Amino acid sequence: MLFAWPENFSRPYPNDRELNPQTTTDYAEIIRELHAQTVGSMDSDGAMIPEELEMTDEAKDVFSAWQKVLIDRQNDADEDECSMLGKIETYAKRLALVIELLNRACDGSGTWGGMNIPITKRSMIAAVRLADYFTRNAEKVLDFMQAEPDPEDMLPKKQLDLFKKIPIGEFETRDAVKMGKDLGIAERNVKRMLTNKGLFTRLERGKYCKVVARTARTARTNAND
Repeated sequence: MLFAWPENFSRPYPNDRELNPQTTTDYAEIIRELHAQTVGSMDSDGAMIPEELEMTDEAKDVFSAWQKVLIDRQNDADEDECSMLGKIETYAKRLALVIELLNRACDGSGTWGGMNIPITKRSMIAAVRLADYFTRNAEKVLDFMQAEPDPEDMLPKKQLDLFKKIPIGEFETRDAVKMGKDLGIAERNVKRMLTNKGLFTRLERGKYCKVVARTARTARTNAND
């Protein structure tokens, strides 16, 4: 599974600008070019016989250098990150194949007969860059999953203000409800918030204890460093 977790994502407002017709034409031509290619052959039972595409020597050099960095990271990683990095290596090869086909569909380079084409250095460089992007995003997911709950990330402003206002230690539901009312939070929303086991521990009926969150996120080494 590949993750996309953009930094500082901001959705633009809709507008009335029309897409350039040439863009639609270009995309349609690329798709037609891809569909027109012969991909593998069939056996006597009608099953697809896959074809293997070789890398050029230059592409092999690019992949080998990147792979060594990846292996060094795996050897220093915890179990979850090690597993993720192993999958990324396989994805890089698949991405190189996809990018190579797209490159050829876009610029018409070479003859595709029988898919007898090599994976070029250009495609492999793009593939490992894209693999590094997905690695960084997967690390964000791992960090998020491994971190202890942080109220700053979990709660909207009013609930966060209430969480900060509740003293550390034992308190009663009615105390939290009163503090929530002062902040304009409905009683039912306060009680729902108290059921969050990452923020509060239920001691007995009507009594809770505030959990002090400790950040467990760790800085990870970028593959390009």
